[in-house]
Amino acid sequence: MSKTDLKKQKDLFKDLDKLYDKNKPRIIKWLTDIATQYNGVHNNKIDNLLTTSKIQINTVNEYGVYNLILQWFLNNTDKFTDIEELELFDNIPSTTFTEISKEKMMESNSRSSQSLSVEEAIKKWKENPTTDPYNGSEVKTSILLKSKYSQLYEKFITHLTKGLTPTDIMNPEIFENIRKQLPTNHIYTSKEIDYIENLKGLYNDDLADDKWIDFLVKQKKLLYSKEQILDKKGYTVYDHLFMHFYLKKNKKHFQDYDIKEIYIDNQEFLYETINNQIKLVRENDMDCREVIDSMLKFTSEQNKGINFQVKRTTVSQNEWPYQVPPLLKLFIEYIYEIVYYLLPIKRLNAIIFDDYFLYGNKISRLELDNKRKIEYIDNSIKYNKYRLKTILNLILGSMYNSDNSEKINIKTFLKILWSEVKDVIFEEQRFYTNRRFLYPVSAEKVLYLDITKTIGEAEIKNIKSFFVSSIFDIETAHKESQENNNVLYEPVIDPYNNLPEPPKMPRAPIISQDLQRYKMTSHIKGKKSAKEQELKEHTKKEKEFKKELKSYDKKLKEYNDKYLDKKLSPYFSVKLSRAKSVINDKNSLRLSYSPLKVSAKSLTKFKSSKNKALLSKFEKEPYSRTYKKKKEEEKRLEKEGEKEKEKEREEREREREREERARQQAWDAVITPITDRLTARWEQNVQMLREGAEDREAIANTEPTNNMNRGRQTERERRRERERQRMADIYTRQTGTQGGSKTKLSKSDLKLKLALEADNPKFKKYAKSLSPSGKSPRQKYVGCDLNDNDPITQETFGDLHFKKIKYLSKIKTTLPDGKIVTNCYDTIPFYNYILDCNNKGITPLNLAINAPLTLVQKAEVFKKIKFFTKNPTLQINIDTTKKIFLKANYKPSPYPEGHYTIYSLRAQINIGSIDFAVIDSNDIRGQYFNRTKSFLHIGPIISRDDMLFEDTSDETVLLIQKGIENGSLLKVNTYPYWNTDSSSTGHIPYNYKLLSLPAFTFSSNDSIQQLEERTKVFNNRLRRLI
Repeated sequence: MSKTDLKKQKDLFKDLDKLYDKNKPRIIKWLTDIATQYNGVHNNKIDNLLTTSKIQINTVNEYGVYNLILQWFLNNTDKFTDIEELELFDNIPSTTFTEISKEKMMESNSRSSQSLSVEEAIKKWKENPTTDPYNGSEVKTSILLKSKYSQLYEKFITHLTKGLTPTDIMNPEIFENIRKQLPTNHIYTSKEIDYIENLKGLYNDDLADDKWIDFLVKQKKLLYSKEQILDKKGYTVYDHLFMHFYLKKNKKHFQDYDIKEIYIDNQEFLYETINNQIKLVRENDMDCREVIDSMLKFTSEQNKGINFQVKRTTVSQNEWPYQVPPLLKLFIEYIYEIVYYLLPIKRLNAIIFDDYFLYGNKISRLELDNKRKIEYIDNSIKYNKYRLKTILNLILGSMYNSDNSEKINIKTFLKILWSEVKDVIFEEQRFYTNRRFLYPVSAEKVLYLDITKTIGEAEIKNIKSFFVSSIFDIETAHKESQENNNVLYEPVIDPYNNLPEPPKMPRAPIISQDLQRYKMTSHIKGKKSAKEQELKEHTKKEKEFKKELKSYDKKLKEYNDKYLDKKLSPYFSVKLSRAKSVINDKNSLRLSYSPLKVSAKSLTKFKSSKNKALLSKFEKEPYSRTYKKKKEEEKRLEKEGEKEKEKEREEREREREREERARQQAWDAVITPITDRLTARWEQNVQMLREGAEDREAIANTEPTNNMNRGRQTERERRRERERQRMADIYTRQTGTQGGSKTKLSKSDLKLKLALEADNPKFKKYAKSLSPSGKSPRQKYVGCDLNDNDPITQETFGDLHFKKIKYLSKIKTTLPDGKIVTNCYDTIPFYNYILDCNNKGITPLNLAINAPLTLVQKAEVFKKIKFFTKNPTLQINIDTTKKIFLKANYKPSPYPEGHYTIYSLRAQINIGSIDFAVIDSNDIRGQYFNRTKSFLHIGPIISRDDMLFEDTSDETVLLIQKGIENGSLLKVNTYPYWNTDSSSTGHIPYNYKLLSLPAFTFSSNDSIQQLEERTKVFNNRLRRLI
């Protein structure tokens, strides 16, 4: 062997080693390609693995390139142990000097294993990882692939995984057992120091820059939660070599989505960051901690160093021509991940979902229902919380030594870091934004760029807050969207309307956790006959439940038709329905009130003839030309009827009194002799008891006062006490009133009963004259005219159950002239009407005067309904600590509208301290989506120095912003801030109004004085709502 041949072999083997480390799939593809070429017309030539030229199969000597490649394969059989890979060697040609096949590769590997006693070497290396098990030389812990440590790790893990089937490869029990047999010195564990408290102390003098750290303090529990791999524990734990040599290598075999997600996908961002940092620093031997520490190095603010150096590079014209270093990429790509959540959030979609969160997982549109979308978002939020935790622990936690001293100048480092993150985001989006005007992109991409532009233009302090808090805001909005799609409150069933109970809803079968776990893992761990039988029975129950549910819906419809619908109110069609959530089929009932067209005919049909006098209030036209004559005749007949009824009532009352006196006299004649006899007997018994007690007491006083006598005396006293009690009971039975006693009325109930009796003819002669207001004593006490009718049911208040009268809802309204008007309602139907409006996202009205209900008026109903149910009910809950993500952004028009200028309040959504414009339309086309920004309110600018501030448009803006912050002006005070029942697509309906504002109109014909008056009235109405 000449020196030239030896050098040729050495260089070729070195190049093949490099290719294997960088691109093993290229080698596998080459093996497949040359097998195809060899089976065709090849002329003794095939493709070169390392270049684009051709090489000969058989050569004059054994130093031909192809023969040397075959020798390299036989020398590295431990690198090719997968069965599919080994089968490729049966299809490629051998040479005159070297025979190659699957069998030869396996024989060579077997001989190598036997000669080197690999099992013994693994055991020896596990016991002492810093020493080479073969020659006893020192081995430095390192994750660089060229290092001795990594080469030993690769050799041994390849041996341990030899012969595993694809099912075995993805089984966590099997591969964790393999990991357990190898050294763990290289596994990274973050230091368990309180770096957040250290940062808090470092920035305690900078309140403006301190907010993002305050948020970290609140999230300590999450950020400091422990992770574990084998015996290694810490805030963050990461095994780079196992990830490289096992998980990434066998990724194609991980068919189970959940296992692949936990072990590979969740840590892939960290794997790429570590690899890229190794390439950047170009060191020989580094463990994982040293690689991470190298990311913290910088020189000064002026000379930042390689970790902040953004280099121009050659790429295609469609890509931003700069290469971002691993540290900045770690932070920026996390922010770009968050942007995909903001795509649906900016549009206030009912479900925060984007196809991006499938992460390449292929699933058909039929399978991708709302429930599956929710699961994918749940998983993605969980992943990004883990990702944030890892980034902060790796970078912020590594800035301190174990004794809490600073490794670097932390303030300067973080100042450079956040500044560079902002600049890169801004410059990159500007590049793509400029390009889209020349090369049109999708509407989704336009929206994406708009979001990154907003982030890039934000202040650095807001970018910091966005980085650490945005995923938690998104999680809150995601949970709120699910709550919004589920019925939280059920209608109150009226116990006094004598209607039968609605049909009972069937109960859904519940799968046990154990059976659910088996169902998810049976394809990995194997099937069990007993569990399969359980699963079969559960599936059968689910099918039966669906049938029962269909039958239930049919029965519910029959119940509505028979008892509800138009039978409870002339103004509403009232129906019970099963509330079907957008997310799931939550079993709950909903009572809906659908307005009806009301005419004189329909009212006449609904109401009895005795209430026709009341109908005239609701009718604009008389029934006929003889309307007045009929009315006068009705009044005359009604008066005569009342007189006759009055006479009949008085006669019945006199007859009842006569009968009562006769019964009392008969009772007295019978009971008086008996009572006298019992009284005499009682007095005789009492006298005898007293005499006996005196005799016993005298005898007791003559006895010696020793212990025995004292015991006897105590016993006699007990007997005497029992005798007294017995006699008292006899007396009570003999002299007490006969029959059961009534429950004592409360003071308020007694007063109410007396007030209700004030119209009794028997007491009318004692009644005082009416007050100047014209109200009777009964009306003044009850607070309502009981001769009036309920605005919903048209039932007379005086005919209601006593309890319903006691807890009538009294809705007080202050009219523009200052007069206070009270409208009364039967609380149960009125509450159910408000609940239905709440579910539909519409404003409930004071139906008597057709005006929106204020918070105070709603509170009256919510207070009274508590007396009719123990279930949760609606309530006025303005929680100032609850974050409302919706905001109002003030924008004055740049152009005047004649003699005045208008302003607009545009909807924004605040995520992570950055405001993003809400897009009103989901039909975004090209670059013109800005035209669809959502408007909350538009009005004229009314503001002068000589005006009261409370009457200006500036006050209008502040009031609306306040009403949004406390939720009082929102139709729905949780994300997505609109009722999702009103849309089957999950997109906000076109031109939907997010706020419940009083009516406000103006035109170009209005004078300034008119605009000022309209603004003043509008502000007054706003204050009442807020």
